[in-house]
Amino acid sequence: MLCGSLRFRRMDEAVLPGPVVRALAFLATTDFSGLQPGRIELEEGLYAILAEEETSPVSEGEWEAHRRYVDVQCVLEGEESIGWALDEERPLRRNALAEEDCLYFEPPENPSWLHLSPGHYAVFFPRDLHCPLRHPGSPRVRKVVVKIDIALFPLEATDIPQ
Repeated sequence: MLCGSLRFRRMDEAVLPGPVVRALAFLATTDFSGLQPGRIELEEGLYAILAEEETSPVSEGEWEAHRRYVDVQCVLEGEESIGWALDEERPLRRNALAEEDCLYFEPPENPSWLHLSPGHYAVFFPRDLHCPLRHPGSPRVRKVVVKIDIALFPLEATDIPQ
């Protein structure tokens, strides 16, 4: 997991993989104000979802991880807390990999929590459990999630968690 601010993305881009750099450039240079929620195609293996969502209490959150896509989540309006923990063989609640590239897990005992305000982003890789859309004081959040196909990263197939 990585997190940062679009304001300082140039420094971050110096060390981040190319697909994440392209996602951050899209987030930093796109005017989302006139766009309606939905899917935005960017390039092969890279797309974004513009969403307006209700946040809810931590106790109601679902812990998820993906295997095919890396998430770059960026808040545009409102505030959001996102839980984070490593996928260390947590008990699985539901396998939805085929339908939505998502595994749902039992909550971890001691997660970390990120507080994202407008312009802040978090990058979640396949071993990162995350619990988005938690309520830190803002009942609604407008955000973009850029989905990056893991095939765009220079990994061996055996490096990708199953």
